[in-house]
Amino acid sequence: MVWENGCVCGDSSRDTLKKVMGENGMCDVWRERNINKRVFSRKQVVGGVLKQSRIDLLLCKGGIGEMIEGIIYKTVAMSDHTTLGFRLSVGCKGRGGGGYGA
Repeated sequence: MVWENGCVCGDSSRDTLKKVMGENGMCDVWRERNINKRVFSRKQVVGGVLKQSRIDLLLCKGGIGEMIEGIIYKTVAMSDHTTLGFRLSVGCKGRGGGGYGA
């Protein structure tokens, strides 16, 4: 649901996203870790009114979310967009001349 012109309205794109996430066992890792936080990755002034949304999501399946660390939104100068960064912690063991996943 979205607040629009003084009333709560349905948001078909958000409903579709939630449906796809549910059907594929996906979650938004940033949202799960920041339940009460409001961060916006897109900011625009439309008709003199600031419009903000969080359009960059960190979606993943299963236990992959446990390997994601250091999620951060970083402001980009001269852009209406904020970047989303994170680290993927993957255990690696040496073997011969290279590494392989643990």
